[in-house]
Amino acid sequence: RFIKFIMDVETTIKVKSDDGAIFELSSKAASRSGLLNGIIKDYPEDNEFSVAVKGKALEKVKEYLTYYQDKEPPTIEKPLKSNKFEECATEWDAKFLDINNDAILSLVLAANYMDIKPLLELAAAKVACSIRGTSTESIRKVFGINDLNEKEKEQIEKDKSYLEQNL
Repeated sequence: RFIKFIMDVETTIKVKSDDGAIFELSSKAASRSGLLNGIIKDYPEDNEFSVAVKGKALEKVKEYLTYYQDKEPPTIEKPLKSNKFEECATEWDAKFLDINNDAILSLVLAANYMDIKPLLELAAAKVACSIRGTSTESIRKVFGINDLNEKEKEQIEKDKSYLEQNL
């Protein structure tokens, strides 16, 4: 009963990122995160919590949770109906995720860690739209995936050969 009372009364909590940034969230917005909801229920007397999320990603998480604190986030239709993210998401969601690839990937990790399924699905849909129908080489460039150079490949082969002979 006490916990329900806390969630019903509009209280504010502070969420601290792993790089020291502190963000204030209403308990109602925070309850949209499975992680924060669980922490609030387990420690109702506390009002500041630390999470293993970088400040820039946590700022976006706060924006999302605050926007959807009083309404259900829309469901992302699967399979995606278009390669254009703007056609798969609401106008607000599309503008919200009009960020660079590194920020989107950080947001995917943050949403997964903080147990915010609608945000995770939204960010994953953005990633899917950006790589759908593109070549492997383009995907590698977009996400900074680099192959080993020839010298590194040779060294791995030497190490592998040594290990096979000596172990």
